[in-house]
Amino acid sequence: MTILLQDDSKVDLLLTDVVMPGINGRELGRRAHQIRPGLKILYMTGYSRNAVVHQGKLDEGVNLLEKPIS
Repeated sequence: MTILLQDDSKVDLLLTDVVMPGINGRELGRRAHQIRPGLKILYMTGYSRNAVVHQGKLDEGVNLLEKPIS
């Protein structure tokens, strides 16, 4: 997160897992958008899209990669 606070850092994309210890990917994405509103976020998960959307972990229509990624 601290790299997003640095004015001279160039970040084009945040890649984050949906389920993580401590802070989940959705919360990380929300905080990242507060710091950099135009930042693109790509979520990934080992769970199915249906599972993470219906459990409230992600909103429908977000960019999601399902693991394993080939």
